[in-house]
Amino acid sequence: MVVAILAILAGLLMPAISGARHRAQAAQCAHQLKQLGYAVQMYWNENDERLVAYSGRPYPDWYSATQGWARLIFPYHQNLAIYRDPGCKTLPSVPIDYYLNILQPYIEGGGDPGVGSKTGGFLLDARRISSPSTFILMSEDLGDRDPNDYDPTNEVSDRTGFSHTRTTYPPPHQGGVNLLFADLHVAAFRRFETNQMTYWYEKGADWAVAIPP
Repeated sequence: MVVAILAILAGLLMPAISGARHRAQAAQCAHQLKQLGYAVQMYWNENDERLVAYSGRPYPDWYSATQGWARLIFPYHQNLAIYRDPGCKTLPSVPIDYYLNILQPYIEGGGDPGVGSKTGGFLLDARRISSPSTFILMSEDLGDRDPNDYDPTNEVSDRTGFSHTRTTYPPPHQGGVNLLFADLHVAAFRRFETNQMTYWYEKGADWAVAIPP
């Protein structure tokens, strides 16, 4: 009888415990995105408000001479742990669970880093962001990543889970995903909200293959 009662109580408690764990993971993720946002802002302040992301080269050693965005901002937070989202599926080949939105620079450069920037990368330019409170700066990378890409966590396709493609994992936080905006606030969403977010410098729009008119 006692064993049966304990089993019933355990069954009743498990959903509450699971829910509390998910909420804690979502809160930790939001905190980490905020810290990454502060680091990007400090980097921008010291680098003419531009941050380079790379594409099309083999994924480097962390100390490679040519460094991806995560390495560039590392001196401003010095914490490797904040690149790992506690709610995301672990992908050891790329130890970063957040992406940097470089959709517009990538399209403007025609996908060619030689066109996108003299540095061989794509410049995310803070000076061009017309609405910092709606411009998505970073989010959780829920898509399969190519370890052969120099910097596989700069993104030019929807990796938030909103698109529900076969290569995108479901949003990790009880159906929601955290977004970091260029004004450094973090908010959770379950779908793309056209009046609250954009991936473009001057336009309010979702992912596309061309700059919205």
